[in-house]
Amino acid sequence: MASSRLKLKTPSQYHIIHDPKGETYAQPISGTAILSTGFAQPEASNQNVLHICLICVLTTTDKKSRVERNLLARFTRWKSEKQNSLRNSDLVRSYSVIEELTLQPFANSRGQLHCNIPFFLPVYGNIPGTSMTDIGGISYYLVATLNTGNGTDAEITHQQIKITRQILLEQPSLQHIRNYPALNLITKIILTQDIDSATHSKIPVSAKVFVRPARPADRPIEYRCVVVRGIRWRIEELTKVFSHSPNEGTSYQPCQPIASRCSTSVISKGLQKGYWKIEQDSMKRGSSLRHADPSVDISLEISLNREFDIPSAVDLRCYDAFSTPTSNLSASLKEIEVLTTKDNMMITIEHWLKLDILMSEDTFCLDKHKLVDRRPLQTALDASFPLQITGSVRGNLEVEPNEVNPPCYNELPISPPLYMQAT
Repeated sequence: MASSRLKLKTPSQYHIIHDPKGETYAQPISGTAILSTGFAQPEASNQNVLHICLICVLTTTDKKSRVERNLLARFTRWKSEKQNSLRNSDLVRSYSVIEELTLQPFANSRGQLHCNIPFFLPVYGNIPGTSMTDIGGISYYLVATLNTGNGTDAEITHQQIKITRQILLEQPSLQHIRNYPALNLITKIILTQDIDSATHSKIPVSAKVFVRPARPADRPIEYRCVVVRGIRWRIEELTKVFSHSPNEGTSYQPCQPIASRCSTSVISKGLQKGYWKIEQDSMKRGSSLRHADPSVDISLEISLNREFDIPSAVDLRCYDAFSTPTSNLSASLKEIEVLTTKDNMMITIEHWLKLDILMSEDTFCLDKHKLVDRRPLQTALDASFPLQITGSVRGNLEVEPNEVNPPCYNELPISPPLYMQAT
């Protein structure tokens, strides 16, 4: 097909707003289907059918093919080029229909279809955002199909649309607590993520580190305290591929992770050096240790590489609105090059902040507070906390506008459809 006489005019980006409780808000996707001249329509006007649907395509790479490509990368450059030529054939795709609607454009007085048809496509709010990870991706397409009912081939066009998720702030921060066993020096870490102050490339985070009291000093003129000397941090992106298959009845088997479809990648890391001295009751001569473990507050500046988009978190609940494509979408799927398919595939994405806390036990002179001795302590490894990486907005879902503007009738054809005369 050379140039399509059917075109779509839609926004390239679409936002879904959700709150920490899971409530979502999504306005309908507004757009216009443009029918150019050349659609001769001798038949009755009610045979014109314009079908518009939002399709989600999930793409992942076969594990065996990934291993083969890694081996090929060790050889010469011409083999590496061959590897790139095989990449598309290694992809496995799964597609689902999110929403669809049917319109009936009619011909003008000269029997030609030539008009702009505005439409509003409602979208279920709890769907995953457009994502790209190292083992899979989630993308969306708006596909329009026009069938005039006169026996000619249907006109098909499509446009890719990027769907992003934004969190609605009810509180300016999120807090997570991790407790440690009795044998650890660290007893508890309270991590607070300041969502309100986050920027495009920075995520402000503060860690309150609780430790057990230091050992008593050997001499009465000295005291010991625990010191945090630095924190290594990294952001890990955990991607999993799930699948489920229906039973013979109406219920579905529970989703089971596929071991070959799991990947963890570090998307950002850094080291923040410093000297955080943990004040304790034992610093003063003759004082006794009291009930509360001493603590220190550490502010971290987590940086992100924004040269590439970091996807928002995706869980299995985001696939509740997915439905199986109908058989009449085969031509539409061919239009967006969905050739190799696999049913019931789902991709989940999580982000975790991992902290390695570098510690020592320092001995000071009680009078002049000069360092007398330093004893390195074992590094507290892999303190893990969920991290929220998404855009934020202010407001309340209950007061968000839920009305959309109706179509402008001056954009529709002038000639009305044919009406049956009353008998």
